[in-house]
Amino acid sequence: MILEKPCKLVISNHAGGYQFIWRDGKQLYAHRVALEEKLGRPIGPGFEACHKCDVRNCVEPEHLYEGTQFQNAMDRGERGIKKTHCKNGHEFTEENTYKYRGQRMCKTCHRVTEYKRRHAISSS
Repeated sequence: MILEKPCKLVISNHAGGYQFIWRDGKQLYAHRVALEEKLGRPIGPGFEACHKCDVRNCVEPEHLYEGTQFQNAMDRGERGIKKTHCKNGHEFTEENTYKYRGQRMCKTCHRVTEYKRRHAISSS
């Protein structure tokens, strides 16, 4: 994808490459604030601030859009960032995917891990 404007980068404290800013005594993700300012409203429930440029510390409004976690994953795939399955081979679908610390995680693998943990079953 060719974007007309270059990335506008924020350099500050970060979590997994996403940058924080402080506003009204609260620590907020900079790209979410930039998108909400562009939209003129808060990001809707079940939606997130997605990057067209795949640069986590970019806050250029033209590079941001409101989308679901699933849409974001599919868009990344279309741009050549192809991770369609977890390390155990489970497909990253909307129903089988959740986000943890900025990473897509497999719900099936999480359920198995939690079951083993609760029942003290070895992973080997």
